[in-house]
Amino acid sequence: MKLVFLGTGTPIPSPERAGTGAAIVSDKEVLMIDCGPGSAFRFTQARLAYRKLSHLFLTHHHFDHTVSYGYVALESWITGRKRPLQVFGPQGTVRMSRLLFDEVYAEEIRSRISLGGQGPLGMEAPAEADSGMALLGVAPQDIDEGFSLQTDDWRMRAIRVDHNCPPYTLGYRLDWGEKAIVFSADTIPCPNLVEMAREVDVLVHEVFWPKAEGAWKSLLSQASAQEWARRWGHTTPEEVGKLAREARVKTLVLTHLTPYEDEAALTDMVRRNYSGELVVAQDLMEIEWK
Repeated sequence: MKLVFLGTGTPIPSPERAGTGAAIVSDKEVLMIDCGPGSAFRFTQARLAYRKLSHLFLTHHHFDHTVSYGYVALESWITGRKRPLQVFGPQGTVRMSRLLFDEVYAEEIRSRISLGGQGPLGMEAPAEADSGMALLGVAPQDIDEGFSLQTDDWRMRAIRVDHNCPPYTLGYRLDWGEKAIVFSADTIPCPNLVEMAREVDVLVHEVFWPKAEGAWKSLLSQASAQEWARRWGHTTPEEVGKLAREARVKTLVLTHLTPYEDEAALTDMVRRNYSGELVVAQDLMEIEWK
């Protein structure tokens, strides 16, 4: 099993960092956490097989975490996915799915089937039998805190975190064999996130500390980075370090980075409160367990 970072950036465009996305890969299947802009292309760059995609977990509905959803569903379908794509996310995930696949892409889906390029999966989905969503084999579900999904190989759980994105934002914990990974999503520091991340192998946590360059310069002249982190629902480097120390995580991975980050200064600030293994995520970086 391995964790692959498909996107480690923010809504600010960057040639080095795609929008937020990660994949958990095994011989049998691929799970995906979020699918921001560019993450679908990174999926291909990482030599991952779309046909093996089985589950997509969305943390919240900001575009830098969801804009590639339509592409991921359609690409996995046309490249041979034979299983349902199970999609989980906050309230509104089912509605977004219906708008995409029963309206925006419905005619294309039917056209491709009529031309013989792809066929319907024939699975049961929460839509009409001939809907684009059912034909595509997408099965979305709105979930909330307390969600738990258990398979033969892994268990995924969700909690609410604190980010300014209505109706709510979810953090996830994946237990796979003896390994555990927590994905913070975008959030300010949360006590329940500390509990979920207690002594995990890897905590993938967002961090907000933009260097005052480019578009940020005029914004940060009006307020401190701390104030902006709170306003937009993010966590500062010092706070990330405190949270990781309190949870006693083995490895802390920083993600959701702007193009202007000074990585050395960023890690120095985290190190004021955390002495464990510290990694600044890069697109296509892998963490593998045998």
